[in-house]
Amino acid sequence: MSELQVGKEVVSFCSKCRLNLSHIIVALKENGQVAKVKCNTCKALHSFKDPKRSHDTSRSQTTKKSRATKPLAEIWESLMKEHKNQSPKQYSMKTKFERGELIEHPNFGTGFVEDMLDADKIKVIFKQDIKTLIHNKNLSL
Repeated sequence: MSELQVGKEVVSFCSKCRLNLSHIIVALKENGQVAKVKCNTCKALHSFKDPKRSHDTSRSQTTKKSRATKPLAEIWESLMKEHKNQSPKQYSMKTKFERGELIEHPNFGTGFVEDMLDADKIKVIFKQDIKTLIHNKNLSL
């Protein structure tokens, strides 16, 4: 078996290309294991990722995300039914929102203010995602 050295090729999972590809070893750890690699395809520099382990991990993350999407949509629909008589406020960073209000965002659609994270940040449930938005912001200097 060939010894690992800086400048030699090794197969690694490329987080940018999302594939197992040939990489050039850029740095080694003190114990001789590969630390950093450069992708021969996209030229991205990143930590070495074992091609067997990384591929399995990416598949399990995709499964978790698709499972989480359905309940979020159901939660959103339930919140919209509960607050059907409430008209949503147009979203603006300058507007102050309260927990339990509906907002209408130009990109994300109608959302429900679930939590106040800070004096100027709110957690909003939209149909496809949960977002942290800025609110109550005085933009004049």
